[in-house]
Amino acid sequence: MWTRVELKTRAKAMLHKCFWLAVAVCLISAIFTGEFSSGSSNFSNSSNSWNSLQNTYDNIWDDGYDDYYNDDYYEDDYNLYNDTGNGPMNFLMGRILGLARSVGSLGILSLVIGIGFWIAMISVVVSIFLGGPIMVGTKRFFMCNRETGGRFEMLGYAFKSGNTLHIIWVMFMVGLKTFLWSLLLVIPGIVKSYEYRMIPYILAENPGMDMNRAFELSREMMDGQKMDTFVLDLSFILWNLLGTITWGLANIFYVNPYIAATNAELYAVLRANALQRGITNTMELPGFWET
Repeated sequence: MWTRVELKTRAKAMLHKCFWLAVAVCLISAIFTGEFSSGSSNFSNSSNSWNSLQNTYDNIWDDGYDDYYNDDYYEDDYNLYNDTGNGPMNFLMGRILGLARSVGSLGILSLVIGIGFWIAMISVVVSIFLGGPIMVGTKRFFMCNRETGGRFEMLGYAFKSGNTLHIIWVMFMVGLKTFLWSLLLVIPGIVKSYEYRMIPYILAENPGMDMNRAFELSREMMDGQKMDTFVLDLSFILWNLLGTITWGLANIFYVNPYIAATNAELYAVLRANALQRGITNTMELPGFWET
């Protein structure tokens, strides 16, 4: 029904129409959604934040533990105590300084935990209330661009569609369900992420669609397409490697727009197939136009 070569050829042709605009849209999308980074799930990003915080906590705790309980520490105390002249006084001062050091480490640890907590909370809030709508707006831009022409303002489409809270809720549930399936094993989470893949495009076309129907329609559109789509994603590995060795510059100025345009072509094919099979209709998926 479709081939990777066909999708990528059409994507390149589409990018020629508005290359720099596509670069700007993908850059904003990457900042707020993490869509073009590994592990694009909002919940996985939040999990990474908490993992980093935990690692920082462990490092500080281990350093403090090692300093306080290693043999050299006690040897120093012993030497202070047995030092001629003021042994007991030196020992007491050493213990006071040790206590002060421990209290200082605890204060730093509390500060790091507090900062990490608020960073994680802000990341979650941004992902939920901005990330989802901006992702939908990005899909709207690329679909409109391939049909009638896209504008940068389409990034905010979800916020002026009259269905902002609905879009936020549906995209939140996409992330939550993917995360919960991932808890079983990695494979179910990956499968579900592909099953839900068309939901942002569906909302970009019909922002008021019922949530259950959006999940159902995406599942039906991706039925029999998951493996081919997975291989399509794998075909960008060398491009992503180029982005890595260029410190992300290649991703910003070509790879991310190229991937986004290719995925838009994929949705266009699956949408046409769904209409042809009678899975949906033009009342439910009315098409794309500039707004």
